[in-house]
Amino acid sequence: DFLGIPLKYIHSRTKENAELQAKKYGAIGTDNLSVILNDPEVVAVFVCSHPKTHFGLSKEVLKAGKQLFVEKPPCFDVEELVGLMEISQNAIVQVGLQKRYAHVYSLLKKRLKKPQHYSLRFCTGGYPEGDEWLDLFIHPIDLVNHLFGEVIRSEITTTSNHKTHLLTLEHSNGTKGHLELSTDYTWSSPIEELRVSDANGNYFSRCINHLEYIKRSQAVLGIPLEKVVKKNVQKEILIDNNGFIPIAELNSLAVQGYLDEIKSFVNSVENHSKASLTSLNDLKLTFDLLKTIKSSL
Repeated sequence: DFLGIPLKYIHSRTKENAELQAKKYGAIGTDNLSVILNDPEVVAVFVCSHPKTHFGLSKEVLKAGKQLFVEKPPCFDVEELVGLMEISQNAIVQVGLQKRYAHVYSLLKKRLKKPQHYSLRFCTGGYPEGDEWLDLFIHPIDLVNHLFGEVIRSEITTTSNHKTHLLTLEHSNGTKGHLELSTDYTWSSPIEELRVSDANGNYFSRCINHLEYIKRSQAVLGIPLEKVVKKNVQKEILIDNNGFIPIAELNSLAVQGYLDEIKSFVNSVENHSKASLTSLNDLKLTFDLLKTIKSSL
């Protein structure tokens, strides 16, 4: 709606539901995917369906020569990902992992100079309706690959109830990290916190709405000056969004990265460029790490 993207078709498993949704956009509702894929006017397709259908639908869209935006996960393992990469060739493909576009993490990635270590907590309530690794934990795992680079070493321990996983990771640039991934908390108060120790200070983000930076205290002969001379903590609030100002940039869909990821895809399609942060190639490291983790459980 906001970007004014012209939708020609809306497809659903039932024609009745497709037509109901299509009325909102002046589009055509259909339960026949081939009608869409054989239409030369259709340049790109958004696949936003049940996760189990993503891989099959993506293959059909790519084989028809269309550009593709597919919600995560695009597939279920590395082998399927490689298969999609082989089919896509020169196509523009973007996967819906919006946290790479979230304002907090976009700014953090720009500011990081020499990250040394980090801790990330991603904790929710129970998730019996799907695969917690591909539906939930793919977000923090993809995020640390995006922020800190390839993981070259990993260790994982799991609690006795198999609901909390503690990961220790080492990245190719020397950065080391600790992740707590859990479905043993509550959906009414989920936790998403990231702390990063960088060359000159420390960053802390909370629930993608808050990012702060605290400059590291200087030391003389190994003695922190703050222990000798009383000084105020130099804290810089970089982002603190409470949704008070009703503008597009502070809308939750923008803050979380959904707006910018769709913008990126549309711009790539219209300008025949590949500027995505979440192409199939970008996700190879993420799926490699997921394979390593799941094989050790």
